[in-house]
Amino acid sequence: MKSQRHLFNIPKDQAYFNTAYFGCLLNESVNAAAYGTNLKAQPWNIHMADFFTDADIARQLFAKLINTDQNNIALIPSASYGFATAAKNINLNSNDSIMVLSEQFPSNYYIWEQLAIKNNATLSVVPRPEDDDWTTNILNTIDDNVKVISLPNNHWTDGGYIDLEKIAKNISSSNIALLIDGTQSVGALPIDVEKINPDFLVVSGYKWLLGPYNLGLCYINPKYHNGDPLEYWWGHKEGSENPASLINYPSDFLPGARRFDYGHKGNFHLLPPLIKALEQLLDWGVDEIYKYTSDINNKIIESLSNIGISTIDEKYRAGHYLGVRFNDPIPSDFTEYLTDNNVHVSVRGTNTVRVTPHLWINDNDIDKFVNVVKKYFKK
Repeated sequence: MKSQRHLFNIPKDQAYFNTAYFGCLLNESVNAAAYGTNLKAQPWNIHMADFFTDADIARQLFAKLINTDQNNIALIPSASYGFATAAKNINLNSNDSIMVLSEQFPSNYYIWEQLAIKNNATLSVVPRPEDDDWTTNILNTIDDNVKVISLPNNHWTDGGYIDLEKIAKNISSSNIALLIDGTQSVGALPIDVEKINPDFLVVSGYKWLLGPYNLGLCYINPKYHNGDPLEYWWGHKEGSENPASLINYPSDFLPGARRFDYGHKGNFHLLPPLIKALEQLLDWGVDEIYKYTSDINNKIIESLSNIGISTIDEKYRAGHYLGVRFNDPIPSDFTEYLTDNNVHVSVRGTNTVRVTPHLWINDNDIDKFVNVVKKYFKK
């Protein structure tokens, strides 16, 4: 696959390696967002079916991306909303334990901290492994008290890989609920829900899905489909597409995970650009995206190997994600220097630069990144 930069509005002099912060919107997504905004400017053109149609298109596309049925997908505004929905439908007692990772992203931590406090349960934090083998560390930490395991597919700070299929297989005969934060992986790292069979998979759409902010998607295992949503709004119920029925307060929910959709799911501004992004991801193929981004990161590793950096061993790192580790703490002006030279990355922790390319990156961007980093450390 070649660079797809022509599909994005990225100036030639900008080297953007920061998908894990914000994914760039496709040009087609920008046009679709404009269409949605203009539609709201003339609301007489909005019909009842419009509150449901685009939501179900997005649901269907995302389901295809992760290999599941569209009836298992709910629309959510954020990752924290998805995990709060999960927590509302999980029962614990004081003997139970919830497992999370050390330095896990807050949206996938605070809710479990609160659930543990509410139920007088234990929050079990898996320490960062010295050898970067998160999967083995997690498996060795699971005991008979663990009832919930909430994990990413890769660590958000440096890309440390978690083998979800292996973990799922290990706990398949138990009653442990497996929850996944796919925000930093789904859309760039291949994932098959049918193989993992999680209880919930939560994804914010504005990073690797290349969608807009404030819109995400959530896989909900069918065993929870009769559970309690976080909110109760008119669009949850059967017949709600008929305004005349609303004053009769229909009692039956829409099928599958739709009962967990957030209010205002028929978002005329955000759904059209997300749909364009999901269509493009499926057209490219996640396997191809993963290979392209992995190749870029391997080139960077090779090019910077002589300036005192290290990275996670390839077998313990998600390929699309690169934590460039420096021997000493990264100077406070490092990212500012890179930004001033039109190179965009993130610093996470004290010694790690997070490099997360996408298909807009080309060889010129790689050279620019490497040269600017080398120039800084030669100052």
